[in-house]
Amino acid sequence: MHCKISALGTAVAIFAASIFAQERTDISQWLPDFAKSECGYTDGDDHIEIPYGVEEIPDYAFYEMKGVRTVIIPPTVSKIGKSAFAWMTDLEEAYLPASLIDIGGHAFAYDANLHGVTLPEGLQHIGNNAFSRCESLTDIRVPATVTELESYAFSDCTMMKVASLPANSCLLGELIFSGCERLQRLECLSPVPPEFDCQSFIFEPDDTVRYERCTLIVPRLAVGLYEKAPGWRLFHIITGSDKIPE
Repeated sequence: MHCKISALGTAVAIFAASIFAQERTDISQWLPDFAKSECGYTDGDDHIEIPYGVEEIPDYAFYEMKGVRTVIIPPTVSKIGKSAFAWMTDLEEAYLPASLIDIGGHAFAYDANLHGVTLPEGLQHIGNNAFSRCESLTDIRVPATVTELESYAFSDCTMMKVASLPANSCLLGELIFSGCERLQRLECLSPVPPEFDCQSFIFEPDDTVRYERCTLIVPRLAVGLYEKAPGWRLFHIITGSDKIPE
């Protein structure tokens, strides 16, 4: 079963999102009517395929929509708005296109069953809490093209075991993996240890268990730099790698 967005539907969503943002109204009560009238969504649909030609997914576009397990985004979309797919607790897979540049804050937050997502090369910005509490994600690779990774981007992804940060020295947000209690391996192949916004850290600074158990993988020639760098030196195990950044 499928649900597609029309151009008119996109315009309606942008207008509605702006109204609700101003009034701080819970738009979850309104969205089902929009989904049925503008998207052709009916109760029980488990698949959303956004049509070719759409360039931006508006803020709160599918916020709290239930029953949807798969989302396919076409290669014309460059931006996903804030909370666009947040609280879709049945969502399991989201197919992100190579055209995507910007993922807004809380875009996929609280999607507890989301386990299939690949961040495309070319992505530049990941907003705050973009994937917070995606409790089924087990691994994530942030491509080197990302130059802005905001605070708490992957916080409380409790099943996350392996993660890779972009191989550049751009400023990192606060506590990106805070609450990722099963993270075992973190790779950062930047030859220069990236700095943290507000002089922050990867985990909470007092989360000694996490810093003891998670292995930090860095360029072999940069191990000494990471061992002395603020934030990074909290890791007990810092291992050198000869891997060439992709």
